[in-house]
Amino acid sequence: MPSIHIFPHVRRHLPVSSGKLFDFFNRSNVLTGSSTLPFIVILTLASFLYCRTRKRPDGKHPIRILLTVPSGFKHIRQANIDTDLLSALAPKLPVATIILLLEHIAISKSFGRLNGYKINPNQELIAIGVTNTIGSVFGAYPATGSFSRSAIKSKSGVRTPAAGIVTAIVVIVALYGLTEAFWIRTAGLSIPSGESPPLEFIIWAAAVLITIFSSVKNGIYTSIAASLALLLIRLAHPRDSFLGKVIPPPTGVVIYRMEESILYPNCSMVNNALVSHVKAVYRRGCDMTNVSLADRPWNDYGPRRSGAEDQAENLKKPVLHAIVLDLARV
Repeated sequence: MPSIHIFPHVRRHLPVSSGKLFDFFNRSNVLTGSSTLPFIVILTLASFLYCRTRKRPDGKHPIRILLTVPSGFKHIRQANIDTDLLSALAPKLPVATIILLLEHIAISKSFGRLNGYKINPNQELIAIGVTNTIGSVFGAYPATGSFSRSAIKSKSGVRTPAAGIVTAIVVIVALYGLTEAFWIRTAGLSIPSGESPPLEFIIWAAAVLITIFSSVKNGIYTSIAASLALLLIRLAHPRDSFLGKVIPPPTGVVIYRMEESILYPNCSMVNNALVSHVKAVYRRGCDMTNVSLADRPWNDYGPRRSGAEDQAENLKKPVLHAIVLDLARV
């Protein structure tokens, strides 16, 4: 399970004395990638202690669990094709299949871009087909892209698909030897992965609370609606920055970083940011010394000093040579 990493965001807004506590948490890897297991153990233990003395008269617990988990593979048989069920699902299968395949390929390309390898979509589709065909013999769920497991393997430094063999061995051992120790909820929510910004953590926390105190459906609807609103806000007001404060670029070069795609809702903001920065920092292209106020545009208030002084200040600024757009985070 990936980790929550919100301490650096909170640390910036705290005084020095309070920030030392967060620095300690960061140095000791509390709630970060190398220390997720204690977090899981604490929550599991808290759920067990809460439920063990609150058993209802009907034998159920406040937190719904799967009760007895059967061990081993008890339903290995040839897949049974129900024609009635197939005819009922046939109208919806094409759309569902396309969405699931697009999801899988999108996840694959995302991690391929992060780890520096290319994806062959045909190979991915063949792998999904073979996996689901064999899985039908075991009564398995239909398999597509895996968000959580792919993120865990990426953070763990996995480099080859051979890691799936280790995962399969652990699952088989658990199915045959550890099912009596399972205490599993019928539904659960994972922890946000990576360095989650505070807003995304708030959305996750709201979804968890609504799921616990209302229903899973309402929690899903809340998280989807909030995530969609956050996406639209980020598209309309993209996060951007001018690089070069630590290691300055060559004179006359502007490096501008965008963290969202350049679309119609935000293209004017990108243009305004670039033009305003260039006008403020770099030399003007034409000499405005001899241009009278009557010939200036109506929104150009003119120099606040004489034309010669204005031109002298302009010549002190560097000449713009290039604008570099850093779109690595898009």
